[in-house]
Amino acid sequence: MMIFYSKFKIYCRLLMALLVMCGLGEASFAQGVSTVSGKVTDAKGESLPGVSVALKGSQISTATNSEGSFTISVPNGNGTLVFAFIGMASQEVSINGRSSINVTLSESSQALEEVVVIGYGERRRKDVTGAISSMGATEIAQSPLQSPELAMQGRMPGVFVSTPGGDPSARPTVRIRGVSTFGNAEPLYVVDGIPLYEAFSGATDGADGDLRGEVNIMNTINPNDIESISVLKDATASAIYGVRAANGVILITTKRGKAGKPKVELSSQTGISNITKKSQVLDVPEFVSLYREAFANSPIPANLPDEFKEGNTKYLGNRPTTDWQTPLINKNAALNDYSLRVLGGSEATSYYVGGGYNRTESSLIQNEAKRYTFSANINSKVSKYISTGVNYRLAYVKTLNNTIGNLNGAANYSPWQPIYGDGPNGYAVVNKQTFVENLYTADDAPSPDKIGTNKY
Repeated sequence: MMIFYSKFKIYCRLLMALLVMCGLGEASFAQGVSTVSGKVTDAKGESLPGVSVALKGSQISTATNSEGSFTISVPNGNGTLVFAFIGMASQEVSINGRSSINVTLSESSQALEEVVVIGYGERRRKDVTGAISSMGATEIAQSPLQSPELAMQGRMPGVFVSTPGGDPSARPTVRIRGVSTFGNAEPLYVVDGIPLYEAFSGATDGADGDLRGEVNIMNTINPNDIESISVLKDATASAIYGVRAANGVILITTKRGKAGKPKVELSSQTGISNITKKSQVLDVPEFVSLYREAFANSPIPANLPDEFKEGNTKYLGNRPTTDWQTPLINKNAALNDYSLRVLGGSEATSYYVGGGYNRTESSLIQNEAKRYTFSANINSKVSKYISTGVNYRLAYVKTLNNTIGNLNGAANYSPWQPIYGDGPNGYAVVNKQTFVENLYTADDAPSPDKIGTNKY
């Protein structure tokens, strides 16, 4: 009997334990899994699709849809959600029993600066082993420049950019590796993946001569349409372009449309430029005195020209001094730059349309450049592996170049030579020439050895 009672007691305890476990299971199920939903937007209030939403410390995660909305199941309705998106700063939000959470992500400038454009595409800066310098659209837009090359001036280590003179349409000098053995030191320009190669000057035959013309071809690109400029300096970085990249490569990437609502951008800049310092030159008495002193100290006897002999009718020392530099200066040279851009699109198709006007006067008279530009591009993702697009760029450049490019040339002019006088168009006569009519024809022309003895 005692044995039966003991077994019955054990069975009762087991039954009670089973009932307690069932009660706990129901309580646990009652607390169960909570559903948290919400929306993720950027600083401008636009939806962000594809944002990663994960429960911290677990493998539970999801992503926002095309409208930026998300739904995630969270055990016990507690924990911390981590929101992450490329180009945005990650954000952690505690749930605290809430069923609806809306999050605004801000841009991460640090993450954007770590990406550079190279010949093969885009790479993170820490993954690039070659020597590369880059600058973005913000830095380029800080200076209203006629030519994109000038945006690199003083901003890229190892890249030398020199302004050729007062002509705004002139081609700047760009040197990445110095001057090469064969005299051609011009880098290779690649605009949106298309190499622009110009023949260099200095050759004697037409095949290898300078085919670039007077106007810099890079002036046809509006700097406001440029997204980034990257410079490939060493052989490792520029190997993809072969021998053409011997003097370095300048990669220019223009702006593209982005997914989102249509965005309108307008920029306007106006300014003036002036020459702050002129070259110090000798006046007429100082020049004549220096010339006479040079002849007196010459170890080789020479006859002093009549123009520097006092008392001679051709003596120049008594003439007034002419300032050749001041009349060439264009005070308060105007600079006007206006640009309008419209961009937008969806995840499948994006578009960009931009137009600009630039007028740059030189600090020297009779030198200016006007540029009208229009650019448009449409890019569409047909499928997962196929993308297509159209780029269109139109530019009209009008230049005026009637004077020398700098004041150094004017400083070398003779100080006794007047500018204005009774010559053609009110200018002074520099040298009087007597025209002798050619009385010979092609049939009766004398032989070359007799031409000097006749009035030819």
